[in-house]
Order: sequence, then structure tokens, then C-alpha cells
Amino acid sequence: MSHYDEESGHIRYDLLAKRPQFRNGLRRILRGAEEYRIALMCAESEPLDCHRTLLVGHELDKLGVEVVHILSDACHQLHEAAMDKLLDRFPFSGRTLLNQDSSRSDQIADAITEQTKIVGHHINTETAFQNRRQG
Repeated sequence: MSHYDEESGHIRYDLLAKRPQFRNGLRRILRGAEEYRIALMCAESEPLDCHRTLLVGHELDKLGVEVVHILSDACHQLHEAAMDKLLDRFPFSGRTLLNQDSSRSDQIADAITEQTKIVGHHINTETAFQNRRQG
């Protein structure tokens, strides 16, 4: 439960990305990419509706990996362009509303948080966190 927001019950990709299991998975992808061309597949036709973009692609991009999204019409979209599209959806969200001079990475992080509330997994907080507190 440590990677869910206790109020809303939505997954927090920023917290999930810090977990050792996730970081190990990224290292495996990077090692594989040294020898092979890697494709992480998803059934979503829109990259911004997929956790691979909002979580995995974002973290790989932060590590300097060139991330390219294959769209449903077989066109390609650079991760930076996907993030531009995301920022268009959420031009002022979270802390960026209070600080319009925030960095692009802060703006993207806030926009990912907002998009995750729409497309990300969520749990019933009434039962999940009460059970944890009682146990």
C-alpha cells in the first residue's frame, strides 16, 4: 500500500518508481538494451493512457534513454512530444499552479500525477488502509 495515495486510493507512480523491485526492472531493461532492441508493449492506443509511458517511459527518459512510442496508426512519437501533449492537458496542476516558474520536470511530474488519477489503478481506501492500520 505504500505506493498508493491514502486519501484518493490512486497509485503514486513517483513512489512506485523508487521501489527496489522497479529500479531492478529498469536495470534489466538497460542491460537488455545493450545487446537487443527492446519494445515494451501495451494494448493502449494512446501512450498517455498507459503506465508504460507515465511510469516506465518517464523513468527511462530521466535516465537519458531515447523513448519512442509507437502509435496505433504505426507512426512514432518521441517521449518528449508525449510529455508536451500531457502538459497541454494539465497546464497548471499541483505545485505548478502555485509556482508558475517551476521547472519542466516539475510540471511533467505534476501532470503525470493528474493523468494517473484518470488512468491509473486505484484501491478502495476505506477498507485497504483501515485493514492496514488494524493489523
